[in-house]
Amino acid sequence: MAGTYTVTNDLPGGGHWYPSLTALGTGDVIAVGGLDQNAAGSVATEQFDSTQGRWLPAAQVPQTFFFWGLYPELKLMSDGRLFYAGVHTFSNAPTAAGSNIYDPATATATVNDVPGLRDVNLRDQGASVLLPPAQAGRVLTLGGGNGDAGADAIASTDLIDLRQADPHWQPGPNLPAAKMYVSAVILPDGLVLETGGGRHLRSDPVHEASLYDPVTNHFTSVPADPQDRTYHSQAFLLPDGSVAALGNNPLDGSFSQIISVYRPWYMTRTRPSITAAATFGYGSHQTLGVTGDIGRVTLLRPASVTHQADPNQRSVDLPVTAGQNGQINVDVPANPNLLPPGYYMMFAQNTAGVPSVARWVRIG
Repeated sequence: MAGTYTVTNDLPGGGHWYPSLTALGTGDVIAVGGLDQNAAGSVATEQFDSTQGRWLPAAQVPQTFFFWGLYPELKLMSDGRLFYAGVHTFSNAPTAAGSNIYDPATATATVNDVPGLRDVNLRDQGASVLLPPAQAGRVLTLGGGNGDAGADAIASTDLIDLRQADPHWQPGPNLPAAKMYVSAVILPDGLVLETGGGRHLRSDPVHEASLYDPVTNHFTSVPADPQDRTYHSQAFLLPDGSVAALGNNPLDGSFSQIISVYRPWYMTRTRPSITAAATFGYGSHQTLGVTGDIGRVTLLRPASVTHQADPNQRSVDLPVTAGQNGQINVDVPANPNLLPPGYYMMFAQNTAGVPSVARWVRIG
């Protein structure tokens, strides 16, 4: 890799501030939401064509002319549609239901409202995460508030199963502490770390962190980040399996440059390793070199996070079969909507649940 930037064409819809960019199964990227160069709500849907290496003209991209708000979190579904989980930055929800499904191929959105999300106007800078494994199609929202209204943050979480024919949100367990500015990070052991937060606009930091288990549907408290993490904070997974947390921009205008690192339980254990891997094609059968008794192999997409929003975060399990002489076999999903093309961190987990350090692999 050259590690250089290449200039492409300008965005056809004009200026775009605080949009969300979501990768599709084709490798293209959809941009929606945010403000334009005049600080008005941008209703342009823009699409980067990965084959041509350029933004497509507006006439070639189906348009909704719908304002998604700022940094709306859209999750790519296995059928190629995009699920809006109701989490955004600033202000109220863009629709009464607060959540919907959008088909970028037909530009339909508001007709596909998804019911059941609670506190729809208190999701400002909460978090949403496609729970591991992505094959299960389950999404969790966590916390939020409404900085513009000065409302207290909430502890609510909600769950939805997108595999259902008519998906509805269901209440989840409360967070251990009410918070907005909450970050949610998928770990290689299948748990989700929630960390950081505040009770009000850029103020009243919440020093609390916990692990959510998608199997037991339960939060377990863990040592908290000692640093304030409110506005302009974020957290993301590192290849060794630890989590970096950074940023804080309170009302006095200062900005924290201190980075914290959370080290999960498995960092002190003897860890297995992946000794050989390659570029993986869709639907392929691959052989990996490993050490240890491996029971699970997972691909985690690297972070593309800002303002707690990471629409592309996902963890995909690869079915494992036994090999011989330090090797195992894995099957790569054939559906690129489940596993969009690009680079992933591959973790091998032994039968005691301890994950390896990641090995970078390319899918596609």
